[in-house]
Amino acid sequence: MKKSNLLLMGIVILLLHSSCQVIYDDPSIKQDKTTLTVQARLTNGTRPYYVRLSNALPFNTQYNTLAKDIAVKGARVVIDDNAGNSEVLTEGTSGLYMTSANGIQGTVGRSYTLTIATKEGDTYKSGACFLNAPLPVDSIYYEAAIHQTLNAGTSVVTNESGVNLYTDLTALKNRTAYCLFETRIIREMYTNEYPRGLHEPEVRVFSWTVSQLDEVPTLNVNITQADNSIKKQLLGFMAKDKMSDNPPAYLTYSMIGRIISCYAYSISEEAYLYYTHLRQQLTAQNQIFDPISTNLMSNIRCENDPSKKVFGLFEVSGKAGKHSFIRYNESDMIIHSMDVDDVPENVSNGIIRDHPPVYDTVPVFWQHF
Repeated sequence: MKKSNLLLMGIVILLLHSSCQVIYDDPSIKQDKTTLTVQARLTNGTRPYYVRLSNALPFNTQYNTLAKDIAVKGARVVIDDNAGNSEVLTEGTSGLYMTSANGIQGTVGRSYTLTIATKEGDTYKSGACFLNAPLPVDSIYYEAAIHQTLNAGTSVVTNESGVNLYTDLTALKNRTAYCLFETRIIREMYTNEYPRGLHEPEVRVFSWTVSQLDEVPTLNVNITQADNSIKKQLLGFMAKDKMSDNPPAYLTYSMIGRIISCYAYSISEEAYLYYTHLRQQLTAQNQIFDPISTNLMSNIRCENDPSKKVFGLFEVSGKAGKHSFIRYNESDMIIHSMDVDDVPENVSNGIIRDHPPVYDTVPVFWQHF
């Protein structure tokens, strides 16, 4: 009996040892297939609207290339609504399709459908997506804060001073509100140049950079009859500027301040769940119970082959925004801010130089106080 137990234990040990040497080789993840990925948003805001089409690559693909190389080109992309309006989008570059400046308009209370016909013969279609009324952004405000970052390699915690950005909103009563927030930062700088020599009149040169907060928070709240306001929604952390951290072209520039543009998108429950799952994917820590990427479902289906997966979303949402100019003293965290007028959405990184006799040509969106 004792010999049998020893023999059984030896077999178990042998099996365990062997199992560690077997390479997992699942042919289902090596299929030479691509998956359509859709990024599309239609709002009640300014046209045009954009749809970007690309291909997601098979699992474990060794891939280093540009976005244009995975772009889906030559597709027919159509947006229509339940009021009988329809528009075929114009193809741009790198899989980007767009409506015209006076094309189909997002209108609160209407439903919209996206249809995509690829040159390979597949037809993809979204469900009817309802455009909710936007949640008005009442204010943007700030609190001095310290952000701690852990270096995974050295396990050293670093502290960075800056501000937490918050917003207050007004919502319709007796409804569940779902909202997606995006926050854009326009950093305003200037310097003086002497194009005709040090003793000649100086020229003011304006420079600015545009970026977005890393955080893209979402909101799910049930609004009651008693209170239709949403208070202190966190947008994210914004670090205090250190001019020495800027690219070399900006080393000599002085900081004026920053315009904070907060956009609130009133999305559907389906879109809220999509973005929630997407965030879980992006913040996964390589743990055993991390979410599976293929479970990130879309609201778009392949009509001719339902087995084909689609990644991405056709988002239809009411859009509202608020813009504020902020600066704080270099030596402390006393924050100065004021509301500003609407900021053009097409502002991108730039520099303005106007040599004599024209001085101080301020960009149209510029704010200072």
